[in-house]
This record gives sequence, C-alpha cells and structure tokens, in this order.
Amino acid sequence: MLGSGSLDLAGDRGTRYMNEGYVELPSALLAPFTSATFEAWVTWRGTGSSGSQTWQRLFDFGSVTSGTDPAGSTYLFLSTRASGNGFPRTAYTTNGSMDEIMVTATRSFPLNVATHVAVVVDDAGDRITLYLDGTEESNAAWPGRLADIVAEHSWLGRSSYIGDPELNGIFHEFRVYRIALLAAQVRASYLAGPDPTFF
Repeated sequence: MLGSGSLDLAGDRGTRYMNEGYVELPSALLAPFTSATFEAWVTWRGTGSSGSQTWQRLFDFGSVTSGTDPAGSTYLFLSTRASGNGFPRTAYTTNGSMDEIMVTATRSFPLNVATHVAVVVDDAGDRITLYLDGTEESNAAWPGRLADIVAEHSWLGRSSYIGDPELNGIFHEFRVYRIALLAAQVRASYLAGPDPTFF
C-alpha cells in the first residue's frame, strides 16, 4: 500500500499490462554502476487472480524486442519461481534468453512470509551471486557488464516477457547499492530486518 512503507502488488489482473500494478524506476538506473547489489524484503503470495506462479518478477532491468509479442532482449532480472525446479532465479543477458547467465536458488521462495533476497553483481570478481534470507544460494561466473544492458526500463513486479505474470506480493523494502556487498554484509542486512537504522 502506498504511504504505509510497503507496496502491495496484486498480480495479473488483466492482459498485456493494461491494468496491472508495477513500479517503473528511472530507466537509466544501472548506468552509473559497475558492481552493484539489489536487495529486497518481499512477501510473495504465489498465484494471482490469473496467470501462474512461474516467472513472476521481483525486478527486471533492460530492453525488449519489437513486434506484436515482445520478449526480453538485454536484461538483468530476478524471478520468484523459474520453470523446471520452480526455485528463484536471477539471469543476465545481452542477447535474449538463449545466452543467459543464470543463477538458480536451491530452495523455493517462501509463500506468505516476509523474505530477504539479494543479487550481488561483482564486476571486479566476475561473479553474480544470489542470496535468500542472508544465505548464499548459488553463484556463477559473470564476464558481462551492467553497462551492456540497454536501459529501456527498470521495473519492479513486471517482466520483459509479455506472457509472464505480474508479481503477486508486497515489497516491504527495495534497495540498490553501488557496490558488491560481501557475504557478511548481506547476512548483516538480513539480520537487521527491513527498515533498519543501520547494519
């Protein structure tokens, strides 16, 4: 809910993003960054009034192809549930889904519980790492650059792929850091909870 320190998104209530709620941050959000950390506290409710649990986005930064059925072209995203094992996944590409660098969690994103999630992009160390509730889930080699993502949109709760459902959940907090947080710092942020005075 706006004004209460949280943002409640009700999921897929329409088609092709005509009536759904999502957040549009400045399109050039990634432009100043080499390394970065994207961190959120989210309560995810799973399936919305239509659509599915699969591929709901916490965030999606990038660009889409043109035409009647747009798809992601260059992006960095975090999904609460990927196809296959159904676990959270972050992915980066500069050439569509066939060339994604993917990092997939080892467990499901909890339902109806405030959950801490973080994606750390370490340009100097060439790693991208996914954390869930302060614990590293997985990581992958990351030879890319955030600057290579074409900055057409910076969305919370919406996907670059038009067939994906919108997020059905509550953002309690969303933060972006201009550095790659260390594992101990991610853990400290989780332990401090949402809206801390410091960590």
